[in-house]
Amino acid sequence: MANARDRTEVTVVGAGPAGAAAAIVLARAGVDVVMLDRARFPREKVCGDGLIPDAFAALTRLGVIDQVRAEACTLAGARFVAPGGADVDVAFDVLTLPRRRLDQLLVEAARSAGARALEGVTVEGPLERSGRVVGVRGHGTGHTGALEIESRVTILATGAASRILETFRVLRWRRPHALALRGYFRTMNAGLESIIFSYERRLLPGYAWVFPVGDGVANVGVIRFLGRRGARRVNLQDDLRRFLSESPVARQLLAVAEPLGPAKGAPVRTGLRGSRWWRPGLLLAGEAVGASYAASGEGIGKALETGCEAGRVALEALAAETPAEIDRILADYPGRIRERCGDIHRAYRVAERWVRFPQVVDLVARRANADRRVREALEAVVREQAEASRVVSFPNLVRLALAPIFASADRAASRGASAA
Repeated sequence: MANARDRTEVTVVGAGPAGAAAAIVLARAGVDVVMLDRARFPREKVCGDGLIPDAFAALTRLGVIDQVRAEACTLAGARFVAPGGADVDVAFDVLTLPRRRLDQLLVEAARSAGARALEGVTVEGPLERSGRVVGVRGHGTGHTGALEIESRVTILATGAASRILETFRVLRWRRPHALALRGYFRTMNAGLESIIFSYERRLLPGYAWVFPVGDGVANVGVIRFLGRRGARRVNLQDDLRRFLSESPVARQLLAVAEPLGPAKGAPVRTGLRGSRWWRPGLLLAGEAVGASYAASGEGIGKALETGCEAGRVALEALAAETPAEIDRILADYPGRIRERCGDIHRAYRVAERWVRFPQVVDLVARRANADRRVREALEAVVREQAEASRVVSFPNLVRLALAPIFASADRAASRGASAA
């Protein structure tokens, strides 16, 4: 337990996937690390609860994949429903596990590794010395007066909320990139074997989702991507009500669904945009750096990846003797993140620009159903087995659109040549 004044090697602010991943990496290396969170676990978190291949790899490195698989719902892939009604089934491994349980498992793993995880602590801002972050200040249940923790490196993994990012002077873009709302529903449909993305025309470039999480329960929600100016006014409660009452997808899958509580909303930061990734003495990870994907909003895997990388960079920095040497190592962090996941984020940012047009979404759906190679390309992007920015690009969309025309022209030319 930390005292009102404490000192440690690394302070991690936020005990979600990014913060817990950083704490696990550091604690397993023998580092004295304190992880703080304002909530008490287990706690609810607004999320789709889906885990895709990038999350599996990170959970495996963290040594918790077997625990997650033992409790998660295993699914066969995703079904994408285009605005025109066409379905596209994309095969890849998917797990769903409510964040209430996933985050608890990660916090327990951090504690088992030796991290001090303090719950119910509200961080109010940084401790600074000569313009450098040297820890955090805050308050929490069980502490008398102000809580201050000094550390050689601080990792900020507080999610999409702008206030704390502004307080640490790393905020570049106040508005979130998207807003999401989800609720849990008990369904009578036992045949849900995939996660469902329904690209409702009125939600584009957002979508509605139905993710089965086991025991006859589905996570159902909507997400709206706002664009840089965030000019559109959205009413997610109305969007969710309309999806449930009017969408053919909902009528098919959720005809007798019973809500298990009120729907809850949250902001989302995507595409590695909107904040500085480091400053002297400080690294950011997870949604604090916009680690969620544009166009989809999926973020657990990339939160885990950025948290692991922040932990590794902090570990290297701790070997330095002076603050200046520590900061030279911390400054490498943005380049390492771009190298690890810059390509996939560029692809999803391109997808977000084009998915706002229903004709494009319908086109991709038709071509994926007509051409196995197109569907396999989409699967490769999800699995991160392809250079995603080349697969999801405007030239490739043009080729998708014109492929039937070229094929028809080639057949006509062949017939002409044969007749000659």
